[in-house]
Amino acid sequence: MALRYCPRCMRTQEDPLQCTHCGYVSETYQAPVYALPIGTEVGPFTAGIVLGTSRQAICYAAMDTRTGKLVLLEELFPPAAVKREGKNVVQANPEARWADAVERFAGTEKTDRKAQPMAVLRENQTAYRVYEADLVEGQAPEDLAEALLDQPVRFRDEGGEPLFSINALPILPLPPETAFTGGTAATEKKPKRGGLIAALVIILLALAGIAAWKLGWFHAL
Repeated sequence: MALRYCPRCMRTQEDPLQCTHCGYVSETYQAPVYALPIGTEVGPFTAGIVLGTSRQAICYAAMDTRTGKLVLLEELFPPAAVKREGKNVVQANPEARWADAVERFAGTEKTDRKAQPMAVLRENQTAYRVYEADLVEGQAPEDLAEALLDQPVRFRDEGGEPLFSINALPILPLPPETAFTGGTAATEKKPKRGGLIAALVIILLALAGIAAWKLGWFHAL
């Protein structure tokens, strides 16, 4: 029987249905519909199964074909802003400024992350960060992916101010014409409310004057 690689731990094995090393069972694997298929090549790396997802990215188990080692392949893919067409990632939200997000994700700008990628690639109209996957005894690839995805890339400018949100897309200010103003109904009620208050004040002053006149305050003055 021909040898094959397990798409989870990237070790060679003979059984195509279940890995004898990590226990992965191919029949039970269900990937997100927008994920790359197992076996997709991204530079010198071959994508395996999806280990985890976040609002910002997808993390795959992958093989470094140069060394045969397991690595983590993180693909910039915020589902709320993009969609998949073949292998390519295309912008679905016109306000996303996707090209800018890709460049910053793949660039060298300062981020809050402790883990640093061993490689960065720009392919399929998105960006990928590759991390070493040094598993310790009893640790699963999913554990590494979860720790990685729990540290979203937050891009900052030279002054340390945040430029991008948790999903790696810019936080755009609202245009002036759509800024919150309290609504038309609220603005229309203000004049009516002011006129009512003025009328009440006049009535109260009139009543106070009448009462003072009856008590003889004006006569005393």
